[in-house]
Amino acid sequence: PYGINYNDSYAVNNPKVFKGDAHINKTILQFIHFHQTLHMKFSYHCIQYIFIVLLFSYVMLFQFEPPIGNIPSIHWTEILLIILISCMMIEEFRYFLTQDNLTLWGKCKTYFSSFFKQLSLVSYILFYVGLILRFQDATTSASFDAARIVMGYAIEIWILRALSFIYVLSFLGPHLVAIGKMLKDLLFFMILIGLVMTAYGVASRSIAYQNLDDQNGQLNFTALDVFGKIIYPVYYLMYSDFNNETGYLDAYTGASWSIATHVLLAFHMLFINVLLFNLLIAMFKFFFELQKPEKKGENEKMKGL
Repeated sequence: PYGINYNDSYAVNNPKVFKGDAHINKTILQFIHFHQTLHMKFSYHCIQYIFIVLLFSYVMLFQFEPPIGNIPSIHWTEILLIILISCMMIEEFRYFLTQDNLTLWGKCKTYFSSFFKQLSLVSYILFYVGLILRFQDATTSASFDAARIVMGYAIEIWILRALSFIYVLSFLGPHLVAIGKMLKDLLFFMILIGLVMTAYGVASRSIAYQNLDDQNGQLNFTALDVFGKIIYPVYYLMYSDFNNETGYLDAYTGASWSIATHVLLAFHMLFINVLLFNLLIAMFKFFFELQKPEKKGENEKMKGL
């Protein structure tokens, strides 16, 4: 009852493509109707998006060159990328305007209710901001570095947008839904990790850095020092990367502040790497067991769609 029935009388129910043989018109109409089905449109959209992401990656890795003199160095692949993304943005704008809502506020509310639509807006904004920075001043490398940074974040979001294609697949989509629900429970775990890391970072630096005489041991009240010497090294302790953390302590093995910081580090590693990560694994295992009936129902729903 669904799909294309090639026994239908296309010549009667559909207008002729051109004047001529009825069999040729029927074949052409079958071809047109087949490629207008939802599955084929989805497949073509996937292929198009993969091509754009690959082209974007190629431009950023191999053809995104710094300016030469007063002329921006732009490759033909970058021009093609700009044209394709601009066409996608026009199509996205058309989709926004043709929604069923009558008011602009209703259209915005419906459009941005989807997470992937929000991600699309961010990806377009970053791309065009990167283009503006790229062509703003071709005589300096500062604007080019800023453009490369913005474009780097843009390509990451463009690749992450590919999750929208996985979302509709019956054998992968429910798992993506489960991961999205787990992120809400992960927020509590992230807050707990952040508090523990902040506690160790402030305590260890207040004990150790005030006792170091060399220039590298000085801790100034600047954003660079706060992130570079407190938050950044403590964050990598979660991955058992503590060589830099123990390097300056091992140079003063007999000092009381060094011993105290070693003890503090041992308790911190025990709490983070053993207790909290095992709690995270147990929480995720429980959540997956809880989500099995929901994933089965979601799978059946997607098959129905």
